[in-house]
Amino acid sequence: MRSISIRVCMIICVLVLWSVVARANPTPPTGFLPDGTTIVITQGPLSYGNGGLFYISTGNGLNFVSFCIEELETFYPGRTYYANLSADANHGGTQTTDPVGAMTGLLYRTYMNGLLGTYVPGFNNSAAANGALQNAIWYIEEEVTALQSGLATDLYSWALATDTYHLSASTDHAWEYGVWAINVWENSNLTGNSQDQLFLVPEPAMPILLGIGMGVIALLPMRMKA
Repeated sequence: MRSISIRVCMIICVLVLWSVVARANPTPPTGFLPDGTTIVITQGPLSYGNGGLFYISTGNGLNFVSFCIEELETFYPGRTYYANLSADANHGGTQTTDPVGAMTGLLYRTYMNGLLGTYVPGFNNSAAANGALQNAIWYIEEEVTALQSGLATDLYSWALATDTYHLSASTDHAWEYGVWAINVWENSNLTGNSQDQLFLVPEPAMPILLGIGMGVIALLPMRMKA
């Protein structure tokens, strides 16, 4: 039984180490959206008004859905733009750059995992529901001053009650949830800011840490006493 206990302890240590490394690294992972990647943003049947849901395709073959971070920055659907990943929205709020908040990261990650309706009754991924989510995101990011009643308020309230990272300025970042800002630019040299969108990426450190940890665990002898 001692060998099994050691294995369990090693697994716990690997997961703890993974958590520390992931939270200590606010640099966007490479390889998913290299600087200058072309990006096309469109709306569809599940979009609401001038906000999300947005359908995004990139020059390196990625296709996903997103919500915009900036309420007043505009773009032309279907036009080709250029993108990079960042922890910050450009020209957001009252600053030149504005870190995307942790509550926004929680909402978007939960949405992308298909679980938002599980935690917030009434969210059904309809155009109206996506409009409520967009309003909640804009409200969190201080892009609008009014939070819509009903579903938007429910989404905001759930994120406020669930997320703890926003309680400290040092941890109030969407990348705590693996969510980053896509800075969208008019020009290939990344000038002419147009809009910012959300992007969920897998944490790159996890496979490495688990691989190392599980490799060490595999070397341990497995003996059981009757």
